[in-house]
Amino acid sequence: MAADRGFPKRTEPAFRCKLRLLNIPLMPELDWYRLQQLADMFGGTRHSVAKLLKKGLKAEKESQYGNQPWFVSRTELRRFARKHPELLREFDPDGLFIALEDRSLVELILAQPLVRQPSRYSPTPVKCVETGNVYPSYRAAARAVFVDGSAVHAAALRGHRAGGYHWVALK
Repeated sequence: MAADRGFPKRTEPAFRCKLRLLNIPLMPELDWYRLQQLADMFGGTRHSVAKLLKKGLKAEKESQYGNQPWFVSRTELRRFARKHPELLREFDPDGLFIALEDRSLVELILAQPLVRQPSRYSPTPVKCVETGNVYPSYRAAARAVFVDGSAVHAAALRGHRAGGYHWVALK
């Protein structure tokens, strides 16, 4: 219609911009999922689903312009689930079935042992020089003297005071 009225032809970026303004996704909605949709279905966070991208899940964007969401196809999700079923074990089985539409694949995922990643947090015991009290972490020591944990940590490293006391790290 626009060409009949004498307007110039729209470029592909112009079409993409117009569709974005109208909130019409460029990727088809039936066989493609946004990462946030997967997180909602799986009962996880968007960060836990985004970690799957680093493990080999392939996703695409609508375009290279702006801050576009990532889309994952159902076939790619099935391929990834067959290759790495242990990575999907932590998610909700019903949500996995809705996304994968393959009961045998969901059963394969559920047969995997549930492996939790070890915590990266390993508290360092700290000792107050003046009182001799030993605390299990910088944070616990900081709570005892009503200061921030980073102040106790800096005092233990540099030898100055935090909360009126000197501190020594025990590890």
